[in-house]
Amino acid sequence: MTVVHPFEDPLVIAGQGTIAAEILDDELAKGVEAVICPIGGGGLISGIATYLKTTSPAITIIGVEANSCPAMKISLQYGHPIQLESASSLADGIAVKRVGQLNFEIVKKYVNEVVTVEEDEIANAILLLLEVEKIAAEGAGAVPLAALLNHKVSLEGKKVLSVISGGNIDVNILDKIIMRGLSVEGRITQLTVRLKDLPGSLTSVLEIIKRLHVNILDIIHHRFDSSAPFGYVDVSITLETKGHPHIQEIRQALKEGGYSI
Repeated sequence: MTVVHPFEDPLVIAGQGTIAAEILDDELAKGVEAVICPIGGGGLISGIATYLKTTSPAITIIGVEANSCPAMKISLQYGHPIQLESASSLADGIAVKRVGQLNFEIVKKYVNEVVTVEEDEIANAILLLLEVEKIAAEGAGAVPLAALLNHKVSLEGKKVLSVISGGNIDVNILDKIIMRGLSVEGRITQLTVRLKDLPGSLTSVLEIIKRLHVNILDIIHHRFDSSAPFGYVDVSITLETKGHPHIQEIRQALKEGGYSI
């Protein structure tokens, strides 16, 4: 059988570099000043960077990794490929312990900058691509948008193109990713409130929540796994909210009502 390496192969790199040719041929990308690309082992960005820097050297090329497995960023800092102890990320398509030597040399030569993004930032980018653009992107494909949204790169005023590299996302975890993304945006939150264990105590809390026009998604009484002292009970309330300022307003209203959160 013939081994086809996923990234450290000149022909694989050349094949992925045809994306750069498509970019320059596309009318929508005319005048593009920066291209942001995911980095795993480095094959995709190696091909794109080689083509773009050879044909249009003024274009800025930025690579993005998951902060939990920044193999290329660390390798560039040390001057040679570094082996990570582990590589685990929501962006599993770029969760690589070690980049290729060939890829490392190309990135060092042609890529302007490599940045990293956090797991919550990736989840939020997946959510926004799904919700706004109707694109089901995998974690690896969403990292360029995550870098832009969270100001990991300084490209204000420039025409920027993000490479969304794939949609191989596990539908079994999509719901968890959406919930995580909503939480990052402040559109869902869970507050645990300590109440006196008396009839009507929860009703008073719900009246405050109702007054602030908040939708309740779930309520859990922690009667058997709570650290609350005798005579009190902890209640977790999951809320559909309008952003982080709204969450702060809810917290403030509950504190003013005498409740410990």
